[in-house]
Formats: sequence, structure tokens, C-alpha cells
Amino acid sequence: MTLHRRHISRRRFLKGILAAGLFSAFPAVMTCCSEAPRHTSRHGLLAAVADTLFPGFPDIMQIRFLYYYEWTMNDPHFDADIKEILRLGLADFRRYLGEKDFAAMAADEREKLLENYLRKYEDAGAWAGGLLRLIWEAALLDPYYGINTDEVGWKWLHHRPGRPRPAPGAAYEDLLSMREHLEIIRSPEDL
Repeated sequence: MTLHRRHISRRRFLKGILAAGLFSAFPAVMTCCSEAPRHTSRHGLLAAVADTLFPGFPDIMQIRFLYYYEWTMNDPHFDADIKEILRLGLADFRRYLGEKDFAAMAADEREKLLENYLRKYEDAGAWAGGLLRLIWEAALLDPYYGINTDEVGWKWLHHRPGRPRPAPGAAYEDLLSMREHLEIIRSPEDL
């Protein structure tokens, strides 16, 4: 099954983005930061695609986008449909490239090739959109989690974080472990 045959409804995609926005208030990447991901050709391709999608961003490596990508792909709480779009989209893009080394291309060549790919395959936009979402999330994560080191994304966006900031005992993983003990309000009628 390829990404081109898989369709996701606009409503489901928007729900996923909304859920990600809510969960980005409690992002945790403690598990991804314990060790560096093994650099692979996939990481080189992802970094080059991210740099092409978001030119002018300070540095994809400084916000540790690849760490966040790996954590997201391994997080059992992250939306499975979005993970599938990211996984299948990357596989489809690699097939589209064939033997071409996207990471070694000049920036203008990469931009043209990626633009042609996105125009040729309508569903490829969901993959690019998913990557852009992860780039933004990585740029906005609290450095407590080992992503967005030195507040690079915050500084670039002139962002001032809200309070309280994450701390031991009150980070994403801690909140997930407490979730089973909390009463979840699913609709206004539950109030």
C-alpha cells in the first residue's frame, strides 16, 4: 500500500492537528534524547527535505528535528494515521527519487524536484504537511525535553514560553502515567 492510495478525510486530519496542538502543550521527548539516533541515509534525506520545506529556518539540526521525528514515530500515543502518512510518504518519495541523492543536490534543485513531486502526487501534500507540523512542534518544544536546544526556535520566533515550564514530576510522560487516574471530560455535558 502506498501513500497515493490512502486517503484521510479533512476532518480527521484537522482533528489530528488539533490533538497535536493540545498535546504540544505537554510535549515530551525524554525517551528520544537519551541517545542520538543513528545517522542513516533516511536521516540525511529527512534533514534535506525539512531544510527545503522550511528554508531560512535557523538550523534543522539545532532544533533537533531528527530526534523529534524519531520520538514521534515511536510514540504509542501519537496519532497512528499521521505516523502512517509520514512513513509511507517518505517511502514514496524515496521511490520517486530513484537513484538521485536529494541531500547532495543544490538547494534550488531540491526545491524544484520536491515541488514537482508535490504537484504530481496530490496526497504527497499530506506528507509534506506532516513534516512541517513536526518542524514547528520541534521549534516550539521546551528545551527541557532536549529538543529546541538553546531555545533556537523560540528566539527565531521571538516566543516567550508560558508558565509553568516542564519539570520533573510534571512533564509529558508523568502526565501520561497519571492519565488513568484522571477523569476525562469528553463533552460539555460531562461537566
